[in-house]
Amino acid sequence: MASTTTQSSGENERGIRSRLKMILVAEDLFAREGINEVSLRTIASAAGQSNVAAVQYHFGGRDGLLRAIFDYRVRQMEVTRRARLEQLGPLDAIAPRDLIGLVYEPYLDLTNEAGDHCYARLLLTYLTRFGRHALPHPAEDEGAVDFVIPQILAEMRGRLEMVDPGKADARTMMMTTGFLSLLCEHDVRRAAGLEVGDVRELANWSLDLMAAAFTLRA
Repeated sequence: MASTTTQSSGENERGIRSRLKMILVAEDLFAREGINEVSLRTIASAAGQSNVAAVQYHFGGRDGLLRAIFDYRVRQMEVTRRARLEQLGPLDAIAPRDLIGLVYEPYLDLTNEAGDHCYARLLLTYLTRFGRHALPHPAEDEGAVDFVIPQILAEMRGRLEMVDPGKADARTMMMTTGFLSLLCEHDVRRAAGLEVGDVRELANWSLDLMAAAFTLRA
């Protein structure tokens, strides 16, 4: 019985490692080549899987893999968001600049081994090609007890309730795609050998502008 339990535990650990490897490989390939342009076989092979159907086995398909990437990255950002939220206090008392920072600053830490913000590029591709509601996203699930980001986004929407709903949605989408584009452009320029400034200074400047636009009632 003990040997069977040990074997099962080892298989579970290998399964977890395999899932994570495919998540990271898929994120990078989707970001560089396109979400629908990369075959699931290519992802499995690049992740070192001998079974070409490994993605279907672990995730059910492309949509399940995308949702797994979203969940993995949102969970990583939750650590930063919760720690920062403890410092700032109740959501309804947080200044606009700090509220916006809670949403966007954690993206700065999500880089691959080359230092590229591949999740930002993937998310930007997803949002601009398919729209934010194409797949369920943990950040949009206000009933999720594991995440604080839905509460933060709900607070942002609440502060825009005096703005026309269509314009309010457009404003938040402009902020999101704009910030993600800034990170992606920084990576592209750096890879091309062009001069780039400190990405965190650039991000802080961008967030200051976003906070000013967020408070406008137009």
